[in-house]
Amino acid sequence: MMSNDAIIDESEVRLDQFFFAEKDSAVYTYDFGDDWRHRIVLEKILPYDGTLVPHCLEGVRGVWDESEIPVDSQALIAEINAQFEEIWGATLSKVDFTLEDDQRNRLLEDQTLWEELFNAINTYKKIKPWEVLADDQILVIQLPDILGTAYCSVLGAAGEDFGLGIYLGNSGLRLLQQLLHGTDINRDLITTYHGLHLSFVDREELADDDYQLIKGLGFRYHGRNQWPMLRSFKPGYVPWLLDQEDIKPLTLILKQVIEAVNQVKAKALEIPVASAEKWYTRSSVKVGKRLKWENDFMSPEMTEQKNTSAQQAPLVISELELRQAKKTLSHFNIPVEFSAKFLPVPTQDQTYERPYFPRMLLAIEQKQGMILYNDLIKPDALEAELQKAFLTMINRLEQIPREVIVESEEVEHIMRPVCQALSIKIQRGEELTMTEHVLDEMLEDAF
Repeated sequence: MMSNDAIIDESEVRLDQFFFAEKDSAVYTYDFGDDWRHRIVLEKILPYDGTLVPHCLEGVRGVWDESEIPVDSQALIAEINAQFEEIWGATLSKVDFTLEDDQRNRLLEDQTLWEELFNAINTYKKIKPWEVLADDQILVIQLPDILGTAYCSVLGAAGEDFGLGIYLGNSGLRLLQQLLHGTDINRDLITTYHGLHLSFVDREELADDDYQLIKGLGFRYHGRNQWPMLRSFKPGYVPWLLDQEDIKPLTLILKQVIEAVNQVKAKALEIPVASAEKWYTRSSVKVGKRLKWENDFMSPEMTEQKNTSAQQAPLVISELELRQAKKTLSHFNIPVEFSAKFLPVPTQDQTYERPYFPRMLLAIEQKQGMILYNDLIKPDALEAELQKAFLTMINRLEQIPREVIVESEEVEHIMRPVCQALSIKIQRGEELTMTEHVLDEMLEDAF
């Protein structure tokens, strides 16, 4: 494959490593004997609807097989997807967005909140903010109380894929900055960021429960790119239908974006592009029981958080077991990488539950890359399982490492009391080389 005149081995890269924006292209050379060349163009980035990839969507114009005989494009699409299904099995099937009746009823419990949200959505669509704002003109909405900061990107200036991308908190800002800079997206960042997404799509692009929600609220839409589709992005989970707790923040965000757009249209406000030192910010102060909103311009910075690494995490395993291990087990001097990485393949325990990206607990000794421990856990089970996993590992090995290297502050925070109790040195590493190598091999073998 050739991109920007550089020849790239297809077995060593993924498409997302050099396709970043619509109209990006590359030349793919197939069968070096016949030297077939195909230009691959990223034509459109579709709203995520739960379909796991790869998946062939459409074929147009003439299609030939390797013998240069014309074939039916729809038959070929079906054959391609059948081969994908055989390779990826059940993981390729469409994520089931269907809700049980009681779940759907809970979503519609407070119809007034939903109606307020959809009225804001309708106003947003009516004022067409994409006519005056590009996706790199970021609107920062500082939400009151504990809701945090929302970084908003208006979508649709290119004439397609209309909507609003909302990146919440520090994890959202990190992902947004990487997207804006066109840098390689960190694999873990996609599965660990918090955000909301509004898309205006065609009727057939909605999941059934998207449609039932709209229908249940009494709203009607007609035509292309007219139907609102809402998705919630939660760390460790697949993009999903909105939770009840998302309704108020999203409504508040939309109302402030609408206000800013109206000011832009009235020539009372200019929104700087993301490369500027300061971004446009809507901040609020409480005046009695009401919020007073004001315009400001501030540098995008990570919100200060509690220094968790300096605090003592709770022990969820027995101190007696730790004392017994320290007394009876010997130490070995090879450093051990200990990590809790998200795997990029989601799983769904029950049809009606939100699918999640499992975390792989992985312990690898650095000298020979030997795997000492591995297990899969749910994304929100880390604090309960990490210490238990480490104790299980040392009891199986009948040895205790003198040094443990971790990559994240989260893992360091949870593991520090265990390491202190066992006289183990714990430190952070910028990159766990052995861990990345083993994970890449695992994923390559699996897919």
